[in-house]
Amino acid sequence: MKTKIETAVASLVIYGLLILLLSGIAYGSELAAGGLENVDSTQANVEYTFEEEAYIDDIPFDTETLADAYIYQESLKVEYQFADEAYVDDIPFNTQSAISETHHTFASVK
Repeated sequence: MKTKIETAVASLVIYGLLILLLSGIAYGSELAAGGLENVDSTQANVEYTFEEEAYIDDIPFDTETLADAYIYQESLKVEYQFADEAYVDDIPFNTQSAISETHHTFASVK
């Protein structure tokens, strides 16, 4: 025994397909009946020609720069959340002493 919902869904599907089929037949037959035989022979052989137009630089600004600026401004509006990272001592030497040694080496070359 079918429930009311199943019956309603089945009816909607069947009636929807029937309406779709009938509308396709109605509009399709109208298109086929009025085919190219109703077109005047002068209209069927029209040849269009387009004149060449000179290039007009009517955009007085650089659109790429404007787009980049817009994207940059929009990205500034977003509040990014960055996790804190632990300090990593990945420089295996004392930069201060390396700078002073380099300075003394260059000073002695002069």
